[in-house]
Amino acid sequence: MRLRDVIASISLAAPLTNCCLREDIWHDRETELPAQPDAALATLIQQCAEQADCDPLCLHDWDSYAADHYGDYDLRVQDCKLTITNGKRVLSYEGLELCIAGRRPCGFRPRARVAGTPVSRSLAAQAELEAASVRAFADLHADLVAHRGPRALRRAAIAAAADEIRHARICARLAHRHGDVIGRAVTSPAPRRTLGELALDNAVEGCVRESYGAVVAAYQARAAADPAIRRAMRSIARDEAKHAELAWRLQRWLTPKLSASDRRRADRAARRARAELRAAAPVDAELARVVGLPGHPAQRFMLDAVDQLTAQ
Repeated sequence: MRLRDVIASISLAAPLTNCCLREDIWHDRETELPAQPDAALATLIQQCAEQADCDPLCLHDWDSYAADHYGDYDLRVQDCKLTITNGKRVLSYEGLELCIAGRRPCGFRPRARVAGTPVSRSLAAQAELEAASVRAFADLHADLVAHRGPRALRRAAIAAAADEIRHARICARLAHRHGDVIGRAVTSPAPRRTLGELALDNAVEGCVRESYGAVVAAYQARAAADPAIRRAMRSIARDEAKHAELAWRLQRWLTPKLSASDRRRADRAARRARAELRAAAPVDAELARVVGLPGHPAQRFMLDAVDQLTAQ
């Protein structure tokens, strides 16, 4: 059975439900603020201490921290507090991570978004990710050329980049319908990667994230309350399944060329990526209803199925 058929089967078997875990299950964050902060951080600290308005300070910290620790996140915080203990300023709060999957280029960092609704921010974030994926496939094509990769894989990378341009436009229009405006995303070409680096990146961004992203898009094509989103996701899901197939074809070409240590590193990275998807905070009820992102039962079912698929 083709991988795209397996992906469709997983999505169709997942329970259609908008039942999510409570919205108050977020990531706890506690950090000691620097004794000599820069000017911008010092202003936020002063605002927190003098005006009892600490959310901007927590948002600043969460944006910096989550960008380095999670794939995708939302700029929402709660229970923000600044305490002083033994002369040290400690910031504590809870921040929300989102579970959006797809191939990201090297060094990709999602743009911070505060305005808009959860739905508009989610669609805008997806549009940004789709646009960034154009660069990811362009870099992949350049790496395949540098390593004399098979012509079929190079053609598939070019076709995938064209798909992502279309996806970015579709998602930008959807975000605009829900009140968000997408700016132009600028990403720089990555330096050429070794075969080991390429295999590690493809294991994470392709075999794991794109496989799960294809399943989620197929689920959204059934579950989204917005008919425009359902129509868009039907097209996107088909393409993302092809991209997942490309990732697995690429990994099969790469694996025999790798050293034992490079194969172990790629395997460990894939296991970490699967664990990160599983640990991501569930989306809130509005996103589950309008956009069709999976609630807890469906998310758990699909992650279990993708775990079995990508662990093979």
